[in-house]
Amino acid sequence: SKDVTGCVKGISIFIVILHHLSQRIAGPGLFFGFIRYGYLSVSIFFFLSGYSLMVSFLRNPAYLDNFLRKRLSRVYIPVLVINMITLALYHLVYGYNWGMTGIIKNIIGIELVDPILWFVNAILIFYLVFFAAFRFFSVRTGVFIVLASSFAYFLFCRYTGFGEWWYNTCVCFPLGIVVAYKYNEFTAYMQRNYMEVTAAVIAVFCASFYLGNWWPYPASTRFFIVISAASCIFLAALFTIRRKYMALAVTLAITSMAGLYIWKWWYFPAYAIQFAVASSISCVFMMLVFLLKVNVRNSLWIFIGVISYEMYLVHMKLFNIYFSYVKISSGYSIYIFLVLVIAAAWVFNKLFDYINQPQKTAAVPAV
Repeated sequence: SKDVTGCVKGISIFIVILHHLSQRIAGPGLFFGFIRYGYLSVSIFFFLSGYSLMVSFLRNPAYLDNFLRKRLSRVYIPVLVINMITLALYHLVYGYNWGMTGIIKNIIGIELVDPILWFVNAILIFYLVFFAAFRFFSVRTGVFIVLASSFAYFLFCRYTGFGEWWYNTCVCFPLGIVVAYKYNEFTAYMQRNYMEVTAAVIAVFCASFYLGNWWPYPASTRFFIVISAASCIFLAALFTIRRKYMALAVTLAITSMAGLYIWKWWYFPAYAIQFAVASSISCVFMMLVFLLKVNVRNSLWIFIGVISYEMYLVHMKLFNIYFSYVKISSGYSIYIFLVLVIAAAWVFNKLFDYINQPQKTAAVPAV
């Protein structure tokens, strides 16, 4: 439901913000746990974007009419406005000068005034692919086009020197489309095999997260491999009790090969990107199995979810300015920063809602 999606977005954007804070705080203390988790929240945002687009399209094929105009106005106009304000503030606060060409490039996103804006560029690419795939092809073909495009995007970014954050979660966008396309079959299978799926997803997530994020904090990630092993044992016991011997044999074979690989041959950062991709996908599935049994509705998180995109756009810009004058010496300075982010995001959200609201046409007087 919309409320559940809002709650998930609200929680996810807070994890992203705390992740970015932890990367920039010397001795992050209580924020230490968020250093490696930011990309998992991004994977959820990609999944929800793909899922919501596909659900809207399947419910109403006319959804694609004026799709690009509507999406661009919702996603790109906020970027343009906030980038212009950011450049003006950076000029006043820091005295930065870019020249006319630099100003234009930073405003439209050719150059990133804020490095985290990579997500906006990526999601705009996927919106264009989604539109072309389902506007000009059948639904089934469109799904395959989006899947193929995501893999092409992954390979292009990886082998042309982009940072791993540009592509290690991108497959979650087509995953959302596939789940929406096969929603009934997917949920029916999950509900029939809930315990098995949950144990398998936890095992895969914990193992892949450990292998992809072992360094530079090996001690803090060790418990992930312990949880993964415990989940595998539980899964094997479950298959034994339910007399699913073929599934038991497959589980034991995969677990044995994975354990042998980790013990004998694995070294960090071998296949770290691939393991990050696996952990992002399995994180999405963990969210789904959780939401199948838990009704997540909270007014605060729903509100945060509504302004989550604006929070994403403003939080690092406010961080740079705010902490130029305030030392990160106590929790209070961070709490104030978070309040400022929420307040600024709410104002921008209202502004963009006003800009995007349908314009009323004046009535033509009768003659």
